[in-house]
Amino acid sequence: MSEDYSSREQHPPQPPSTPEPASHPAESPPVTAGPRVGTIVWGLVLLIMGVFVMSVAFFGDFLDAQLALIAILSIAGIGMLVGAVAQLRRN
Repeated sequence: MSEDYSSREQHPPQPPSTPEPASHPAESPPVTAGPRVGTIVWGLVLLIMGVFVMSVAFFGDFLDAQLALIAILSIAGIGMLVGAVAQLRRN
């Protein structure tokens, strides 16, 4: 019972069909370089508070802590608002 395999046609395997890549890839939004306004403002708040705490430790209680905290947070809020408006105007 020998079978004749020579009569069968042998075709090379076909690679799987892949979809063609799009001619225009989807555009991504522009990437902003540099730190954000909020990061800078909160970094400055922490720096000012650190300097305030160190000055109280070295020189004594010469400033009203509550008033200083209110002023620092008010200035930080204004800085964040100005930074947001400036960023909107750039775009």
